Amino acid sequence: MAPNPELNPVAELPGGGIRKACISDLDVIVQLYDKARAEMRRQGNLTQWPGTYPGRDNALADLEAGTLYVNDSVTAVMTLAAGPDPTYARIRQGSWLDEDSYSVIHRIVSTQPGQGRALLQYAMDTAGHIRIDTHRKNRSMLRLLEKLGFRHCGVITCQDGTDREAFEWSSKPGRPGDDEAD
Repeated sequence: MAPNPELNPVAELPGGGIRKACISDLDVIVQLYDKARAEMRRQGNLTQWPGTYPGRDNALADLEAGTLYVNDSVTAVMTLAAGPDPTYARIRQGSWLDEDSYSVIHRIVSTQPGQGRALLQYAMDTAGHIRIDTHRKNRSMLRLLEKLGFRHCGVITCQDGTDREAFEWSSKPGRPGDDEAD
């Protein structure tokens, strides 16, 4: 009998297990957001995650919604939620490759090598169809998305009015992320 993910919330992946975050993780998650924001500024990415966004309120809302995930050592975090996401309703300079139901990834951070990949791989294994966006200057995320087979679909505009590069991945044959379709 296959394990029930609801009963066993930890998925074993290279780089550690992935699980839903709990309230005791909250302070560390906020520190991860702060570290990521500082690293973005250091790399010249001055407009992604402005001010104190994301912060404790975002993490708490995601935690309460059951969409906040961390690795076992809490050195990486992401929000993985069911779509649709209103931010993705309008796309410019391209189009979505698949209009089927999808999940979204937001506020992903990793502070250790391989952990961002492990989070994304968990999402890919769990969701099957994903949309994600990132800032054009977030070079490490752009590279990782490309390596994992996400397809650049165009540009979306966030609620704060800033643009983000939009990506999509699907496990369906002949769809985004399917290497055999290339």
